[in-house]
Amino acid sequence: MSDIKKKVLLVCHTAAGQMNLGVLLSRMYFFPVLAKSAEEGIILTKKSGPFSLVLLDGDLPEERLRPAISMLRADQATKGTPLVIITTDTDNTSTEELLSQGCSAVLTKPLDASFVYGVLGRLSRQLRSTPRVPVRMNVEIREKTPERMLTCTNISEGGMFLRTHEMPPE
Repeated sequence: MSDIKKKVLLVCHTAAGQMNLGVLLSRMYFFPVLAKSAEEGIILTKKSGPFSLVLLDGDLPEERLRPAISMLRADQATKGTPLVIITTDTDNTSTEELLSQGCSAVLTKPLDASFVYGVLGRLSRQLRSTPRVPVRMNVEIREKTPERMLTCTNISEGGMFLRTHEMPPE
């Protein structure tokens, strides 16, 4: 795992959901750790946490969703971590109701990637204002630097991250 990526706990009860949300999070430059239930998520947090965020797939029956939120909000390991609910629709449970249960944000599917990035970035204190895209390419430097070719590891609207041995002067 890269030191740059923020670690997030993704609690999702289906393998398809874990794959879809996991890929989305990876593309947004987060490092997802997958759990099938709130209980498993708490165990993973105690073993490999702390996490910057906890994301809970809210497409659960009401009788399973409320206890999962309560468990994640009450346990010492996940209590202080922002909790984001991702749901298909909020017909069964209103957004206000979820927020009143201690959730930091509610996102509805289908997910708008730039909106999701903004919300998750704000909650995880991500310093970036635009999403990164992982890329590997060599970049030629023409100014007075000892290295003529550097490797670009990711790119965004704001610029590119070049791997160097020493920090170049501003």
